[in-house]
Amino acid sequence: MGLGALFIVISIIMSVQFRFVSTTLFDYLLMLTLAAAGVGLILRSRAK
Repeated sequence: MGLGALFIVISIIMSVQFRFVSTTLFDYLLMLTLAAAGVGLILRSRAK
């Protein structure tokens, strides 16, 4: 069962195609800020 699930996950990851679209500096900063806030919340919840 575990090997089959691993195979499915690997095949999904291999089939994903990343397409980079042009984004503005504001979008990059917003994504970076939100990602840092999310990591901060995760770390804060794990520290308790």
